[in-house]
Amino acid sequence: MRDFVGIMQHQSELKLHFRFLQKERKIMFKKMLKVLQSEGFLRPEPIQGQYERLLDQLQILSDFWIASSELMYEGKVERICQHYAQLSLSLFIPYMSVIGLEKWEKAMKPSRPKAV
Repeated sequence: MRDFVGIMQHQSELKLHFRFLQKERKIMFKKMLKVLQSEGFLRPEPIQGQYERLLDQLQILSDFWIASSELMYEGKVERICQHYAQLSLSLFIPYMSVIGLEKWEKAMKPSRPKAV
């Protein structure tokens, strides 16, 4: 994924297939958003088209986080995936309902080792 853009510039068939997969992926993400809304985790779309833009943000982040991590990440190597997963999920925070925020805070609390 670090050389993704260069590869796509020279492989037109691969680029077309990737674009097809991205459209399919967007359909799945839209379904996920509808489920999160129906279960009360997300508020209704605040402005028409905003969730479509959110999906574009998620797509860009999920496609290019590896390149970003190569250049920008300064934490422990073992935590790279966790860092970027939390970064991606945090895009949902402005759209979360009270229930969604409570679940988010609970899920993001660092786990404490159990006493033996």
